[in-house]
Amino acid sequence: MRAGVTYVRRVAGWGAFVDLHNDPNDELREHLEHIPWSDLTTRREIPRWIPYVAAGVIAVAALGVFLGKNVGSSQTTTPVVAVSFPTTVPEVAATLPEAAPLYSEADLMALVPGSQEQLATTRAVWFVREYFGTGGRPGDAGGVLAALPAGVVIDTGEGQGASYVEWAEPFSVEQLGNDLYRVGVVFGMLGGQDVSTLARLEPVAVVVVVAVDGDRTGVVDLPMPVELPSRTDVAAWPDSSNDVPESVVDAAEREVTPWGSDPEVVTASHGDGGWRVEVLVSDEAGIRWPMAVWIDGTDRVSMPPWVTGS
Repeated sequence: MRAGVTYVRRVAGWGAFVDLHNDPNDELREHLEHIPWSDLTTRREIPRWIPYVAAGVIAVAALGVFLGKNVGSSQTTTPVVAVSFPTTVPEVAATLPEAAPLYSEADLMALVPGSQEQLATTRAVWFVREYFGTGGRPGDAGGVLAALPAGVVIDTGEGQGASYVEWAEPFSVEQLGNDLYRVGVVFGMLGGQDVSTLARLEPVAVVVVVAVDGDRTGVVDLPMPVELPSRTDVAAWPDSSNDVPESVVDAAEREVTPWGSDPEVVTASHGDGGWRVEVLVSDEAGIRWPMAVWIDGTDRVSMPPWVTGS
């Protein structure tokens, strides 16, 4: 150290100083202030405000951690849960049980009572319309030839004319054998030498023999002429009555109103089952037609009022 410099050291905890005097000619001498031992060993009390400050710091730190976790969690994506499936597939039997055989359309038709008769009737009516709508030239009609046996030739002679089947209805069906049916058809047609001379002809009847195989049909031969179905005797209408209740007249006119207009009762007769009323009524073209109404008082009946047991 340099000569003439005095160093003063402060003792921690007290205001005492140590004077270090360095004299080059004299020995180093320390002058220490006397400090009681009891004062050195006694701790100083901690100020009361320090614990409160520390608690506040801890609380602020905890709040920061809590906010950080919540804000961070709201921005995270939903975790994906991996689902594992068994990698092994149960063994399937190599052979499957045979399925029950399905019914064909022909089998189903055979199981329905009357289905073959219906097919035969449909083919017969269809054939009659095609055959008699050719003006005497059925061999030129593809539908006629397609229904008959393959390769047939129909000799039409010199038949020339025009014809049109207005209506055709079956009136009988008779089974001749396995899958063979004899169908009676009555029909009405227009006929003439040409279209300009067409006129309504009297109804006629034929029979057509039809073969049925499942859902397929064919015509065995050309139409065969037969007589029209015979008529049977029916009970005569009762005599007209001069005393017809007004309620009967009103009921009869009301019954024919849905069919036409301007109804007019022309005659009425009474029987054991009610009244037979004859009414004139006009159609849409203005033609007036006589119509019959069966009523009992003010209600319509389904049986002829004059027939015994109705």
